[in-house]
Amino acid sequence: MAEGVKDAGSEGIVGAAAADVEPEPDPVNAPYGYTRDKHAPGGWRPKKRPGRGGRLKPVPDPGEEGQGDGVGDGDGQDPPPGWRSRSAKSDPYQASAAEQNEVAALLALLYSVPADFLLSLDPYCFGELNASLGEVVDATVPIICRSEKVVKYVTGSSGLILWIKLAAALRPFGVAVWRHHVLHSVVVHRGEDGESFVAPADFSAYPAA
Repeated sequence: MAEGVKDAGSEGIVGAAAADVEPEPDPVNAPYGYTRDKHAPGGWRPKKRPGRGGRLKPVPDPGEEGQGDGVGDGDGQDPPPGWRSRSAKSDPYQASAAEQNEVAALLALLYSVPADFLLSLDPYCFGELNASLGEVVDATVPIICRSEKVVKYVTGSSGLILWIKLAAALRPFGVAVWRHHVLHSVVVHRGEDGESFVAPADFSAYPAA
């Protein structure tokens, strides 16, 4: 009787010790590992979803190596993102001599539209700019010619030249508005016949400063 009790007690201890040890990983039947269950054989059952402790990584099938989806590069790593494959610093555009000369000519033409007006507004400051205009243009051309898009816009027949033509066409109107409504250097009179005419403003009534 004592021997039977002894044997039964030994088997119970062995069974309890075995139940404390989690079964070996089984990526097919238990990809998420195991959890304790006293009603399951051996006291463990496969998890239905990932839980605490993380998910067990499935053991790769040697026969499937090298049969990826084409995204990797063969070493198990994803390729670098597209923005890293491009050069961080692109080379500046190399404008031809003809393009540089055309850019310089258009810059000078663009400044010529308001040049007289600016000179009458401030002859001292804009007089200095007029005197060094060639150097200013020469220093500006390389900056503009670094970008192919800007060069094409400046030299293209449907780019900057259209705006220069518009500014040149509006120049007389702008000068007239400035003289009439800002400087008040001209006055519009209406004659006895009802016709309007323009005459310089008379400042003789105002004492000289």
